[in-house]
Amino acid sequence: MDINSAFPSNFLKAADLPQGQDVRVTMESVGIEAMPGDGEQRPVLRFRGKEKGLVLNRTNAETIAAAFGPETLHWSGRQLLLFVASTSYNGRMVPCIRVRVASGQGTPAPAPFAAPAPAPFAAPAPFAAPATPALADQAAAEFAAADAAADIPF
Repeated sequence: MDINSAFPSNFLKAADLPQGQDVRVTMESVGIEAMPGDGEQRPVLRFRGKEKGLVLNRTNAETIAAAFGPETLHWSGRQLLLFVASTSYNGRMVPCIRVRVASGQGTPAPAPFAAPAPAPFAAPAPFAAPATPALADQAAAEFAAADAAADIPF
């Protein structure tokens, strides 16, 4: 007997998912529900065709909101991949459920920064002011790329 079957729940837990595999789900709705035991009110994500919902923690909620926006009404019909990961809880590592956006959805990622092609070499005109050094242009491009990378959420 699987001991997890002795403790049924209306909510997904890591033991409900296959280890090492992503599970594709389609979001249906998000509602505030009372948790068993303490009655704490928490957001619960429900999926089409599934009985159990996923109690949203901040990590998963922010992952979804980064892709589809903070308004949960806009999440319906969008697909996620659920997978088992580990997290630190009360000083020990425990299994947890994490989400990632299924490919082809959400806000498109910005195009990778590409430096412009170098201009063909031209001899400076006599008595002309020196051209801007290429090294300064390269440093500016690297700064812009690093600044853009800082906007990527982890």
